[in-house]
Amino acid sequence: MYIDFDPSDEGSSLGKYLKSLREEKEISIEELAESTKIKQDYLEAIEEDKYDVLPEGPYLMLFLKSYSEALDIEYDKLVSYLEAATAQAPSKPARAKPAAGKSPNEEKPAEESRAQTLKPVVDIHDKRRRQQAERQNGETKKYLMVIGAIVFLAFIAVILFIIFTAQPQPPEPLLDQAETENQLTPAELEQQRLDQFLAQFDELSISIYPASQQGLTFTVDGLARGQILQTPGMIVRDTAEESLYISMLEMDGSRIYLNGYLVILDTLSLVGEHNIVFTKTNWIEFVDTTITETENE
Repeated sequence: MYIDFDPSDEGSSLGKYLKSLREEKEISIEELAESTKIKQDYLEAIEEDKYDVLPEGPYLMLFLKSYSEALDIEYDKLVSYLEAATAQAPSKPARAKPAAGKSPNEEKPAEESRAQTLKPVVDIHDKRRRQQAERQNGETKKYLMVIGAIVFLAFIAVILFIIFTAQPQPPEPLLDQAETENQLTPAELEQQRLDQFLAQFDELSISIYPASQQGLTFTVDGLARGQILQTPGMIVRDTAEESLYISMLEMDGSRIYLNGYLVILDTLSLVGEHNIVFTKTNWIEFVDTTITETENE
C-alpha cells in the first residue's frame, strides 16, 4: 500500500515512503539493485532509514539520484525529504580517525574514483519491456518452428501416401498375330497380307529376256526410253520409282519379270499401244509369285 511522507509527522518515514512507492510500481529490491547498480544492502538501509550505515559524501546523493530515476520521482523533492528525515534521525557517530601517518585527504581520491565508476541508471521499466519482447519473440519462433515441422511432416505423409497407394496399371495384353488376324474379315486380312508383301519393295524393277530380236519401247516414270532393238541372249533391265510402261512388237516366248516374279503373258497384251501400266501397287496382279527370276535363269 502506498504511504506518503510527511516531514512534520514524527511517525512518518522516508524509507517507508520509498519502499511503498517501489512496491506500488511492482519492482523488487533485487531488480532495483540490478538497474541502479547499487548494493542491495544500501537500498535496504535507505528503505529502513538506517542512514548511519550508508557512505558519506556524494554517494548518498548519487544513490538518491539513481533511486529517483528508477522510480520516477523528482530528485529535488527526494533530496528535501532526505534532509527532513535526517534532521529527525539521531546523529551519526563520528567516524574513526585515520591511522597515524595518513592524512584524511589521502582517502578522498579513492572515494572520488569509486564515485566516477558508478554506472548510469538503467530504466527498469525499459528492461522489463525488453525482457517481455524477448519472451514474445522466443514464443513466436517456437510457434513458427512447430508449424514448419507440422507442414513438413504433412508433406512427407502425402508423398508416402501417393507412393504406397498408387498401383501401376498393368499394360494391356498385346494380341499376337493369330488373334489379330482372327478379328479381321477375309477381305481385310487379304489386304493386310498384300500390304505387308508390297512393303518389301521400294521400287519397281523389270527384267526382260527376249526369245528373238525384239523392238521394245519403255516409258519409266513418265520418261520415254525410246525404241530398242534387242537381240536374243541380251537382257533388258530397268527400274522405276512409281510407274513403268512396256511395248513389244510381238510375244514369242520372251519372259518378263517384275520385282523378280514372272509376268503371266497370257493375260496381257504388250503389243501395240501402251495399254499396260505397272505401278508399285498393282504389279502384283500381273505376276505369278510362285515363279521367280532366279529359278528360270
